[in-house]
Amino acid sequence: MKLAGLASLFVSLLGISLGYAQTWTESAHVTIASRIGHSQYNLAFSQGIAIGGHFMDENVTILEKNILGEWGSTVIQEVNPPSHWGPPNFGYSSAIYNGIAVIGSPGNDYGQGTSWFGADTGALFVFEKDQNGNWVQKQKLISANAGYRTDYEFLGVSVAIYDQTIAAGANWSEYLPNGDQYNDGSVYVFERDGSGIWQKKQILKAPDKTDGDFFGYSISIHDRTMVIGAHKNDTNSVGADIVSNSGSVYIFEKDNSGNWIFKQKITASVRTKDATFGESVSVYETSIVVGTHEDPFGVTGGGAAYVFTKDNNGIWQEAQRLVASDLGYWEYFGGKVAIGSDVIVIGAHSENHDEIGQNNLNSAGALYLFTRDETGSWMEHKKICASDRSANRGLGVGVAVDGNSIAAMDITNRNLYFFEKIDLLDQTITFEELDEVIYNSSAFKLSASTTSSLAIVFSTSNPSIAAVNGNMVTPITPGVVTIGAHQPGNQIYEPATARRTLVVGKSSQQIIFDEIPEKLVTDDDFVVIASSSTGMPLTFHSNIPSVATIDQTGKVQILTAGETVLTVSQLGDQFTKEASASRTLRVSTILNVEDLSFNEYFRVFPNPTEGELFIEMQEPIHDSVYFSIYNQMGQIVGKGECYYNINHIDLNHISPGVFFLQLLTKESETRIKLIIR
Repeated sequence: MKLAGLASLFVSLLGISLGYAQTWTESAHVTIASRIGHSQYNLAFSQGIAIGGHFMDENVTILEKNILGEWGSTVIQEVNPPSHWGPPNFGYSSAIYNGIAVIGSPGNDYGQGTSWFGADTGALFVFEKDQNGNWVQKQKLISANAGYRTDYEFLGVSVAIYDQTIAAGANWSEYLPNGDQYNDGSVYVFERDGSGIWQKKQILKAPDKTDGDFFGYSISIHDRTMVIGAHKNDTNSVGADIVSNSGSVYIFEKDNSGNWIFKQKITASVRTKDATFGESVSVYETSIVVGTHEDPFGVTGGGAAYVFTKDNNGIWQEAQRLVASDLGYWEYFGGKVAIGSDVIVIGAHSENHDEIGQNNLNSAGALYLFTRDETGSWMEHKKICASDRSANRGLGVGVAVDGNSIAAMDITNRNLYFFEKIDLLDQTITFEELDEVIYNSSAFKLSASTTSSLAIVFSTSNPSIAAVNGNMVTPITPGVVTIGAHQPGNQIYEPATARRTLVVGKSSQQIIFDEIPEKLVTDDDFVVIASSSTGMPLTFHSNIPSVATIDQTGKVQILTAGETVLTVSQLGDQFTKEASASRTLRVSTILNVEDLSFNEYFRVFPNPTEGELFIEMQEPIHDSVYFSIYNQMGQIVGKGECYYNINHIDLNHISPGVFFLQLLTKESETRIKLIIR
């Protein structure tokens, strides 16, 4: 089951030309008769040699390329194996470095020769090529060369080799003779002396070891750094905050005396029950990647991987948490991890979908490749599936990196897949900007092209706003979406993506607003004629309410001579744009002799008034100015003369209503409407 929207499947290049890009593509698929891998599914891969074994076959298959680039297989096994009580698990783990192969046999009961040393004490077998190119057993390594070893150590449950160092896990060590199982685990370190003989150097243990930690279940070495997983450990990096089987990883570094010294314990920033952080580990230079079975974002069995880097003070810090871009339930992303100089490979052996999230096949498996971006962060570069992908194949149950090559095994234990890094040509996408469309308009066609002429896949960031079907877009509701044009690439061209913004607009509406004839201050109130094409309610506004006011029913009340702009608006909604229309209302006075501009000479305020009125002379007038207040019956209810620049008139004795104020000089008369509240 996939979770949509957690992340994009596509790597965006935005059509930028980068010259030559690199990617990994399947170069070989090898099927062998004997099984490789085991219940832990360890896979060794170095310098073009792949090695693995199956614990029930009691042998190991080594795969090597010949001069023609073809993979050939060689089967090796323990020299003259004694009769074991049970399977010796020869091939349960394997490692290879510089032509030296180390095979783990955790079920081995014998020491050197046929002497029985104890049940499942475990052993390591070192193979090298002779002068004829044949792999021969050079040495058998055990936890003690003399005396009775501890039962059930399982030395060889994991193994790693780097330069002159072999490290092997004995994750059941300290199993007590009385049957009590401590299972805290140990790691045995062997160093090669000047004569080429491997000698036991150290036994490493967790400084905070506890029962059942399984310290040593996984190991990785690079240069002077050794990383050891204890996937059943319950405590955090300082030995506190118990979370059952959350898992831990211990880092050891080699000092100048050649001794491996404990450096640091690391745990995941997200610690959950049974996450088994440390079941798979890999180190390269100053980076460590750790797999975990945690449930990211609550997705049960989804899996995750953590990247740790070493800072300038020599402290390892968590840098990133990696999750599959197409995260799904029970896919076990992070079950196996491997890191190289410029790639992290993460197996997801129960992944069901192909590279583009299609063709559901139960547990077909997949690999996820992460590479660094320009900031140094690890970004998902590519998802890889097997060329012969099928249900229950389980690709990714084992992974390894060797320079520019990747090896992966499937869960059948008989198939190895090799992937090589190749140079890919960049392709660019030409994708024109998209014009705004209306939400209820017809579907329209997208047009984009690539320099590779390969087919383009279109996508939408929000199908509820604009749906994409093939190269057709259907506008559904107003909003803004991103339309992607993606070309996934092939074995010649790098993938490319271009994105454009699509605005899905609202529909328009019109406001119908009749012209307004010129009015006199003495005119009665009136209602404007206005409507919207959508029928939605209107709002009204007067920009100079001292000349005339308008309420939300459209009723206009004239107050004085002058001009005001009346505006009718409709605010729109989620589907319709707002709209407005305006008309100018001109209000004139009634004149007897000569037009004396009212607003130039007089200011009457407040109007409307609640009983106090002021008449201000704005310009000097040499004639006497008289005022009279008339009711609508033409009766005078107040009068007087204006003597001052600002004249106060008390109207509290007049009942509220609509009146007319007359201002009279020797040569002119003007009237305005007066509202008393």
